[in-house]
Amino acid sequence: MAAGLEHIVDVKAPKEDALQFVGRALQLEQRNIAMNAFIRDIVDKFRNADIYTLLVKGQGVARCYERPLWRAAGDVDFYLSESNYQKAKAYITPLASYVEPEDKRRLHYGVTIDPWIVELHGTMHSDISFRMNSILDEVHHDIFYNGNIRSWNNNGVTVFLPDANNDVIIIFSHFINHFYGEGIGLRQICDWCRLLWKYKDEIDISLLEKRLKRMRLMNEWKVFGHLL
Repeated sequence: MAAGLEHIVDVKAPKEDALQFVGRALQLEQRNIAMNAFIRDIVDKFRNADIYTLLVKGQGVARCYERPLWRAAGDVDFYLSESNYQKAKAYITPLASYVEPEDKRRLHYGVTIDPWIVELHGTMHSDISFRMNSILDEVHHDIFYNGNIRSWNNNGVTVFLPDANNDVIIIFSHFINHFYGEGIGLRQICDWCRLLWKYKDEIDISLLEKRLKRMRLMNEWKVFGHLL
């Protein structure tokens, strides 16, 4: 054995643990497959009703993982212009088994279409600061008026997502808002990390730095960067 490697032992996972892992992985894959089918269906219905939307977070950022079907699925989040937000809200309400009270200030509307929780976002505003929301408004304009988006072919239906430069701001500001509010989970940090890794050659670093400084979130960016 090579010098210095004597301590390494090939350990095989107990059969019970291995079977539990396989079972959970299969359940997770099935949930993600079902959620992707739901997204494909609702996006197609929106489009036929002349409602245009982007998918944010969730199954959109899952595209950045080596195994998208192994990312724990959460809610379905749609991001819309204000006019499309109002149309989507009217369209989706009759389909819902439960409707949350609308946050009219932030243009946020949540419903349950069994078994999925669907959230409509007319803005991505945070409760942290005006500066942060100002940059998020610029991101909103860049997406919906300049058309800076990317796409995902979801089994024949094109699902639009924010481009990497805008998505990195949306993902980071979302989890920082959670961090200062109710707390964050590892999945949210992993989403940010995977997005940065996937688009490391495409992200405009100078634009990102400028936005973070204007949002006054550079310290938070560095702290989480060191953590990772």
